[in-house]
Amino acid sequence: MTTHSAIRRREMQDPHLNRWWVFRMGAAGGLAAGIGYMLFEMSAAWLLKGELFSPLRSIAAMLLGRDALAPWYSAFAAVLIGMAIHLMLSICFGWLFAFLAARYRIRSGSPLAWLGWGGMFGTGLWIVNFYLVAPLFGWYWFPLGTLPFVQAFLGHAFFFGALLGWLVHRRLKPYLPPGSTRDVPVHGGVPR
Repeated sequence: MTTHSAIRRREMQDPHLNRWWVFRMGAAGGLAAGIGYMLFEMSAAWLLKGELFSPLRSIAAMLLGRDALAPWYSAFAAVLIGMAIHLMLSICFGWLFAFLAARYRIRSGSPLAWLGWGGMFGTGLWIVNFYLVAPLFGWYWFPLGTLPFVQAFLGHAFFFGALLGWLVHRRLKPYLPPGSTRDVPVHGGVPR
């Protein structure tokens, strides 16, 4: 009888199952980090602007148009659609982080290294999404309607990126040698 951890170890060693494992690890980490990030964003918007749902309205406006930003627009619809878009993107970005970590063999057993890689990933997402993608699609409210310090460093770097890095590291931790901060041995880009 095989145990759950034995099955997971085999998944890590089998390159065909590894793709699914990386997807699951990234999607779960992205979902959790996306929820943490949105809680931070909503709290910051409420404290700094007095508008609890403005981050979700901004995200919903990507699909619904800039009318979703207006106070007369249904808050329920904007929040529901904004949260759905945000969580889908968080899952995709979490998968991308896990894929890049597996592809480029980020092998450190140190949680601080993973926090750093995640923080850099989150900051990179902020720069690309807010200053390249948003203007390209005419979503001017993203770069104009945010506070750069809160968005870049606190929001994306710490509450999404670093949290994502920590969560991915926690999923890898059972496969690291106990108490190790050394590199994880790899076989074809796959931790074993």
